[in-house]
Amino acid sequence: MKKLIILFLMLSLMIGVLSACNSSPAVSNSSPDNSQESTSVGSSGFDRQVTGYVELVALTYNQTMAFSDGMCAVIVGNPNDLSESTFGFVDESGTLVIPTIYDWAHNFSEGYAAVQLDGKWGFIDKKGDVIIPLTYDWAHPFSEGLAAVLLNGEWSYIDINGDVVIAFEYAINDVLPLGSFSEGLARVAFQEREGLGKISYIDASGNVILSLDYENAGDFVNGRASVSLDKKWGFIDKEGNEVIAPIYDWVTDFTDDGITATWLAHDPSSSRLPIVSNGKWGYIDKNGEEILPFIYDDAYSFDNGVAVVNVEGKYGYIDFDGNEVLPFVYDNASSFYNGAAIVVVNGKGAYGVLGDFMLIDASGNVIAELPYDIVVYRSFGNVAAVAVFDSPDSYDMSTAKWGFIAFTYD
Repeated sequence: MKKLIILFLMLSLMIGVLSACNSSPAVSNSSPDNSQESTSVGSSGFDRQVTGYVELVALTYNQTMAFSDGMCAVIVGNPNDLSESTFGFVDESGTLVIPTIYDWAHNFSEGYAAVQLDGKWGFIDKKGDVIIPLTYDWAHPFSEGLAAVLLNGEWSYIDINGDVVIAFEYAINDVLPLGSFSEGLARVAFQEREGLGKISYIDASGNVILSLDYENAGDFVNGRASVSLDKKWGFIDKEGNEVIAPIYDWVTDFTDDGITATWLAHDPSSSRLPIVSNGKWGYIDKNGEEILPFIYDDAYSFDNGVAVVNVEGKYGYIDFDGNEVLPFVYDNASSFYNGAAIVVVNGKGAYGVLGDFMLIDASGNVIAELPYDIVVYRSFGNVAAVAVFDSPDSYDMSTAKWGFIAFTYD
């Protein structure tokens, strides 16, 4: 039976298809051999070894988001029409700890989640208690103790008590919303303010620290923020110096939490970043030096010393030098977590989203076949969301029923 695999959930209610990595190893067109003696990913770098999975939550929900801060939003109703859906939260044991009563919700962050009811936003804790009343027109998640909120057309940052910490004298550009605080700075785009560039960064007191003339910019992560000019991307440091010129078609953040604003999970020990140039992926370091050439059709960041890459439609695993670690025989693949990854075989469609998928170990041996039509798996997580359709060949998301599986260990 054909199956659909989706290995990352990037945004609320939006299923993201897994991307791959880089390097120029030779492509193998052979089928996976469960008994192959290929180079191991290096399971010594993992805390534990995944040996299988168990069903954590039965297939009962209409949609889910990704686990964040130990909680995951679940949706009951019509996932294609939010006006007919309600949100609640389960914890990592699969227990529904916050009932599905909210009209919309963001992921938990720093112990709290922004939720909406009857058109107004506020914040709840992990017990479901309202800690900031639902009075706002919009709200972003907390980051470094502050959250951006919109009230009566005016943006501000509030603390966990609901007190306004930063109020803005000048209007904010709604096209480029307020950034989250990261490494002590947050991105702000003022509509018009004399003496300031298009993009500014403020500190936790609201002081403008950097003023720049880029068209767009990201949050600071590991001392770097992505910036764009003329639809090309590069990076600045925290002093505003352009350390990597904006010459690339797309970039991802140098992250240390396993997930980026785009597709990738990054190993901070490598300081190696996959980026796109002329339709191909390659790797650079924090100084912009090319580490691996721009020859890959898809690329992930390095995790535990390996990365997933796509060459001519097949995914495999490489090391820092671009050497093949696991062969290029998969139609899609995830990063490794505690010695296990999810891969697709017998794939059909773009990026192999149709096919059969399975759990493999660091040597490419099959740990378990996964009998689901959808798998949503976030690297560095112990739980994956899974679903089946009413009709196996329909792939109609409105008919999918969702639950969760948890990995087991030796």
